[in-house]
Amino acid sequence: MIGFALASTGCGSSSSLPPLDPAAAKNTAAVGALVAATASINAELDRQHRLGGNLSHEIRTRGLTPSLRRRLTRVFEPAVVHFVNARKRLDSTPPGADPLLAKTQRTLSLWLARQTEADRIAVTARTNADYLSRTKKVARKIARLTRRLETLSTRVQTKYPGVSNWKFLPNSS
Repeated sequence: MIGFALASTGCGSSSSLPPLDPAAAKNTAAVGALVAATASINAELDRQHRLGGNLSHEIRTRGLTPSLRRRLTRVFEPAVVHFVNARKRLDSTPPGADPLLAKTQRTLSLWLARQTEADRIAVTARTNADYLSRTKKVARKIARLTRRLETLSTRVQTKYPGVSNWKFLPNSS
């Protein structure tokens, strides 16, 4: 009974802190979503590099052999699931009130969609030519989004220092 009385009066809780205004609350949630998404992307790409090595180069050199196809599937089937889930988590957070955060969330969500598309190609391609032509098309889309994210990430890091782990971007620091 005592615990109920304390909880109902606000004792022992953080209710004495002033509530965030709605815009600040949206921005805080957006920052958290970006931090989680970038950490998730970095972890998945580290896993892919660790397991996949230089698969693309091997495929260009030797073609899509049955053994390389099995390696692709082992590396990229889990990646598809990972990126789909990362995108769902990112998209479940309302856009930040700050247009910079909202734009970064949308761009990162689209980047995750294109990355998922690329990883699905690795799992579904049946021939070397099919793999190479399809990955080339999606690679251009990913490159455009990556350039946008590099610009946005610099601005976001300046304004929101907590969103700082953009390791997956080629020109991040």
